[in-house]
Amino acid sequence: MKVRSHAKRSKKGKRFTVRKHSRVGKPSAIARMQKRYPDFSKQKAGELYEDVFDSLKTDLKKQGRVPVRDFGIFRVKRTKAKPRRQVRNPFTGTTVWAKPKKAGKKIVFRVSKNLK
Repeated sequence: MKVRSHAKRSKKGKRFTVRKHSRVGKPSAIARMQKRYPDFSKQKAGELYEDVFDSLKTDLKKQGRVPVRDFGIFRVKRTKAKPRRQVRNPFTGTTVWAKPKKAGKKIVFRVSKNLK
């Protein structure tokens, strides 16, 4: 899978490269499994994909942290609630009130040292 990149210029005129991250969705992951393991049918590959991510979800709900050897660590991070605040629109300069944000959870991934 290719990573696309294109050059832009900063405000000072210097060139820098912006890299777009490549994404792997369910259909492309299933196609890769079928290509690598020709014995797998599309249905079996889809079931395997679902099983892997379902087990990851359930383990994150139970333990809050799932280490995958030589790949990285998935963990649940709690986010803080933010009160209502004043923000400024940079284009018009007007100030408006931003809605308060609720406390929540998000999944964070830390890459293994072997992949860096």
